[in-house]
Amino acid sequence: MELIFRSIAPASSFFFPGTNMNTNLIDYLPTKHAADQLIAQYFAAVHIMCRAVHRQTFEAQYALFWGQIASGTEPARSIQAIVFAAIFSGAVSMDETAIMRTFDTSKPALIDSLRSGTEMALAKANFLRTTRVDVMQAFVMYLIPLVRAEVSRAHSALVGTAIRLAECMGLHRDGTYYSMSPVEVHVRRLVWHQLCFLDLRTCEATGPRPQIRPGDYDTRFPLNVDDSDLLANEAPTQDKPYWTDATLIRIRAEYVELRRMLWFDIVQIDKKKKTLTSAVFKVQKTWKTLTEKYFAMMDDSIPIQLLAKHIMTLGVQGCFLQVLHRYLFSAAQPMPDRLRQLLIEAGLMQMEHAIALETTPELAKWAWYKGAFNQYHSALLLMVEVYAYPMRKEAPRVCPDPPSVESATLLTITHRSGSASTTSSTSPRTCRLNKRRSSLLPTSATAWKSITRCGS
Repeated sequence: MELIFRSIAPASSFFFPGTNMNTNLIDYLPTKHAADQLIAQYFAAVHIMCRAVHRQTFEAQYALFWGQIASGTEPARSIQAIVFAAIFSGAVSMDETAIMRTFDTSKPALIDSLRSGTEMALAKANFLRTTRVDVMQAFVMYLIPLVRAEVSRAHSALVGTAIRLAECMGLHRDGTYYSMSPVEVHVRRLVWHQLCFLDLRTCEATGPRPQIRPGDYDTRFPLNVDDSDLLANEAPTQDKPYWTDATLIRIRAEYVELRRMLWFDIVQIDKKKKTLTSAVFKVQKTWKTLTEKYFAMMDDSIPIQLLAKHIMTLGVQGCFLQVLHRYLFSAAQPMPDRLRQLLIEAGLMQMEHAIALETTPELAKWAWYKGAFNQYHSALLLMVEVYAYPMRKEAPRVCPDPPSVESATLLTITHRSGSASTTSSTSPRTCRLNKRRSSLLPTSATAWKSITRCGS
């Protein structure tokens, strides 16, 4: 008797328990006018920093999507997924006031509806079993607004799933090995390097090592070219020596590659197979290479190019902290002054560029994604360093005139005491000490919220 073994595949809706597979696309879809505004927001605030589509190709898919709806035909499920993911990302990047004014609803309500629609579209497109790159694009676009400042193990699990699915599709192999069109090759590179970024973001937030290891893939960096160049009869095969549509994503891909290598270099350092000096030299060499290559292309009067300068500085200077922070307060052996100074300077550069990214009016439309580039590590490190050595020459850069020392003092005492009533009985000496401590805190709003949250 012949036995037939059939695999039992999980349903794609398993990842999204609230998804009702019987619901209709129309239940979540905004009007075309509203969708057009959200897509415009996507290209203005999301696509520039988190490029995952070829613009002309996506615009053709978007036009086809609405054309089929107008004719009463259900669009292809892969197109539904990618359109919903773009609309969802656009909504997340919008200011709440603008959403209320434009759509007459709250931002949480709009985001919740579009998130559910995106999850429904991904589930219907069978993203767990598909081999279509555009469905993978949609999944990555869905993850981008989720994986930012606050990351949980659920985010890490989703990113890990996306990486495994991408490898099963062969996205870790460069498209040029398969004789694909220039647009297909470019899109595959964009999606893979977005996953590389998300992998590092989740691993630094939740703890496990990066899932993607150096040497596990040969997908090249996206070419530094404009999207329109890829549609030419003679598509470029080399990087352009000037600013293009892809310059920012290329910068991100290059420094993420460095950070990935450093994760595994640190393991080798602990095993005495590499030296700390070699890791520091690698960061210095990369910083020199990237600044010489890209700063010449940038004009600080152009907001997107100023944004790229901030992002590159945050990324590469963060590598110094990644390598050196473990040795700053070592009890076994004092950190050499040269390395200590290097670490402090890198932390200062990170904080100054993070504050500029958060507060510069011209960069306001991209500030929604700031948490993905810089967290609170450098702020806390500098705070502890200046607390231990208040006479350091860098102290004025760490804590330039706080806006309200008194409110910071009260908050510090309250958090340390556990109740507001204890504040009134605090001794003058403790008040002076806490006031001194409070005056040393970084003034970045994001860093301050983090520090007070840790204190509670």
